[in-house]
Amino acid sequence: MPAIPAKVPADWSFIQIGTTGTYREKSFTITGRVRLQLRNEYKNFWSAVHDGNKSLWIMESFGSFCVLEPRWYSYTGDIKKLRATHTITVENGDTLTGDYVDKCEAISIEGQVGRWPELFPTGFFVVQGSRDTDRGFFTVHTKTKIVQYMLGKTVTPEDLKLGTIHEWNEWR
Repeated sequence: MPAIPAKVPADWSFIQIGTTGTYREKSFTITGRVRLQLRNEYKNFWSAVHDGNKSLWIMESFGSFCVLEPRWYSYTGDIKKLRATHTITVENGDTLTGDYVDKCEAISIEGQVGRWPELFPTGFFVVQGSRDTDRGFFTVHTKTKIVQYMLGKTVTPEDLKLGTIHEWNEWR
């Protein structure tokens, strides 16, 4: 039986459902998020819609961003290579070297989100990157050994031209 997603806890993200922005000259609106509470940090995966019905994902953690294709790939390579310092080749031919692996402690969902693979809190989350801005984000289902991933590019907040953000006033 699939785990029931928990209520999304508050965090310090200035992106919220309804935040707007522009990426590569395409306007988008945030419609929902998947939040992974990892053992050592968190990741927000913001689901966005552009051009009426097309989607994209924006991964955010502690002010770092990555724009991801909405396509999920199945990883069929050696699962043992999904770890720090090991290099793999992905669907598009890029080679990515492991940055880190972290255990998923909880997953929560809010709003309307794009396709997301089943990930139980007992799963793992793997980040693979290249020397430039290419990134791959992998979900590993511990029991079934099913591995799925998305590909994307690291970006800056300026690249996203964010509007209607949540403004924090705790320091005023």
